[in-house]
Formats: sequence, C-alpha cells, structure tokens
Amino acid sequence: MDRLTKVGLFTLLLLAQVGFAQTPTYTKIYLFNITSGGLLKPIMLRTSLNPDNPIRIKSRECVLLETDADSLGLLVNDQVESLPFERGQTYYYVISSDYMPIFTVNEVSRRVFWLTAHVNNSQKITSYMLDKKGLSTSTR
Repeated sequence: MDRLTKVGLFTLLLLAQVGFAQTPTYTKIYLFNITSGGLLKPIMLRTSLNPDNPIRIKSRECVLLETDADSLGLLVNDQVESLPFERGQTYYYVISSDYMPIFTVNEVSRRVFWLTAHVNNSQKITSYMLDKKGLSTSTR
C-alpha cells in the first residue's frame, strides 16, 4: 500500500471517529400510566436533574423520557435513588394501581407496552428530554 493510500485511510478513520464521538447516545424510557382517571392526581416523577419541574404522567398517558445520562436519579423523600440504565437502550414500564393511591411499576417488553397502551386508549405521547441543562417537553 502506498503512502497516499495509507494517509487517505487514516483520514477516513479519524473522521469516522470524530463523527461518532459527536453523536450523543440517548437512553429512552417509556412510561404508561394505566390507572383510570377518577380522583387520582397525575403521577409526579422528580429527578435530580429536574427537582423543581417534575414530570407529570396523567391517567392513560404515555411518556417518553430521553436522557443522555447513564442513570436516572429519582428524588424519594428528597434523597437521590440512582437507577442505572445502559446508554442507547430502550426501556418500557407500565404503571398500575389496584388500590388507590398505591402504584405498581412493571418493566415490560416493547410489544406488551404498546398493546397495553393501545387497548387502554392512550391519547397522546408526551416526550421529555432530560439532560444537564434541565427538562424540555413536546407532545405528539
């Protein structure tokens, strides 16, 4: 291999690494509140990155929480409980309640999550981006 070819290959590898390094990897966490409306208030999810602006999950609402962090610091009685997540992976949770106001959270497969959301007439998906800058929201 001549010198020019080696330089060209090295340049391509370097550019590929730089491009890859600049692409953030987000963890996606889907939450579906299966509880029926009634008198229940929305579920409030406070994290260490948004302590004053909690994520509200209404009855029969899907929420997508995207984060570039490798863990989610939940605030429980003003103490941080860290939940580790693998970057770039997608997680699915269904929140239910047999006895108000006690909630149960179950991690489920993608298929179970979307079927549950469908048969329970989920009306919208609210997306949250949670990073060191704070919390941003969009609805679709």
